[in-house]
Order: sequence, then C-alpha cells, then structure tokens
Amino acid sequence: MSEAKYDRVSEKNPALVLFVIDVSESMRDSKALDHVIAAIEPLKNMAASKPGQIRLAVIAFDTSAELILDVPLEEAPDLSKISMDISSIDSRTNLKKAAELAKQVYNRHVDRQCNGKFPLASILFFTDGGHSYDVDIDWQGVKNRWFDVNIDDFLDYPGNVICGVIDYSPLSGSSDFPDSLDFSRNKISKITRLSRELVDKAYSRETSHPTLPSKGLESIFGPRELLYDKLFSVGVRSVEKSPATTSAFVRLGTYSSTQSASNKDSLPSVDLNFDNEFD
Repeated sequence: MSEAKYDRVSEKNPALVLFVIDVSESMRDSKALDHVIAAIEPLKNMAASKPGQIRLAVIAFDTSAELILDVPLEEAPDLSKISMDISSIDSRTNLKKAAELAKQVYNRHVDRQCNGKFPLASILFFTDGGHSYDVDIDWQGVKNRWFDVNIDDFLDYPGNVICGVIDYSPLSGSSDFPDSLDFSRNKISKITRLSRELVDKAYSRETSHPTLPSKGLESIFGPRELLYDKLFSVGVRSVEKSPATTSAFVRLGTYSSTQSASNKDSLPSVDLNFDNEFD
C-alpha cells in the first residue's frame, strides 16, 4: 500500500467521527441507535483528556438526509434525547443522498475546522439495505440526478479516512470482515480494508484497558489475525448474536481518532506508523 498523508491531530486539526444512521421504517426495530448511543459514552471519556481534538457528527437518513449533530466529542449530548425523526417523504431509502451528505460533512470539516487537508476521520454507516432504485426516477418516470451516480462515487475518500458499514439487513448473506464485496450502484462497496497496524493496536489497547470479558474485540470478533486485510463490514447475524457487536465495531473504527488523543505512544494506524503524529 502506498503511504497516505495524515495531519497531526490537534485543536487546529481535529479528528472526525461521523455516524451515518438509517432511521427508515425498516430500521426502527434494529436498535442501531441504541447501539450507537451505548458506544458514544466511552468515546467521550477518551476524548475528554484532549478537548477540541475530536468532533462527533451524526447524520440521520431515510428518503431525506439531515446532519443532526456536529460538536466536539467531549460535549456530545445524550442522543436518546435528540429527535431522529426527519422529514420523510415515503418509506424509500436514499442511501446516495446520505453518502453525498457524509462527503459534504467531511469536506466542511476539513475546510472549516482544520488547518491541514488530511485529518484523521472515521465514517461509519448503519443501514439495513441499499439505496431504493426507484428514488432515481420521479413520479413521471423521468430520470433524476441520482440515476447516473453510484453510492461509491461519494466514498472516494483519501487514505486518512476509515469508512465502514454495519449491514442490518436480515437478508444479508455477507460475512463479517469479507475479503471482497460485489459492486452495486445501489449499495456500499468502497469501504476500508483493515490494516494489520490498526487491528493490532486496537486489540493491544484492550489488553491495557480491558472491557468486560464478553464485550472485548477478541471475544466478539475472534483472533486479530482473522481481521487482517479484511473489509470493514459486519453483518446482522453477529449483531443479533451479541448486542455488543455494534459497540465493538464502533470502537475498532474510531480508535484511530479517539485513542490517539489519549495516548500518543499507542496509535492505531490505517496504512502506516502514526507514532509522533499527535500532540
């Protein structure tokens, strides 16, 4: 892999943790939001020692997509008290619009919050399916602007961004951390391939900062070697098997941001060594 540029995480170049949450009707029984809420508190605790160095953003989407939160992580409010009801037109899902908004939020973060151009970022999607194909055609049968674009067109992030997805679809046949994903213009397939460095340092952190035995990365995902060079995707079967799976997935995907602000001697990496990259 070629080396990518990474800016030192600081108040002038804060990291970004962005959750993109499907709140459509089919997701209401998935408990995805509950899983995200449970994962945020420990992230806040890690961010508290370095205020202003990590921002948390949350996008809710169904047919519409809205940015409902964008704050320093240590100041994040209780998401259970924030309305996730957005202005839905119908029951369809516009995943392309959500991915487009996520790219806009990332670009705005770079332009408004950062002095550099390559801040560390983790962008995690929580959804039970793909884009509704009929969103691309209006009621008169005319193709609209979504018709000629793929979801992956909005996921062409530089190497400083970790992008992952939890697939809550009960019909999903995908395995956890697959070797490959079939391309589809209406599904997410351009996601991060986990480096050995990121996995090793995430697992190592839990050795020095242990979680409950049943909620650790190894207890949920197995030996670290199984994750090396795999795509950052987890399916609904694991989520249903253990409610702690989503929290573990979030921790793995955000250690490159949150852990770095707490301990510069133990820095998860995507493709290269991040030692001495953080204030």
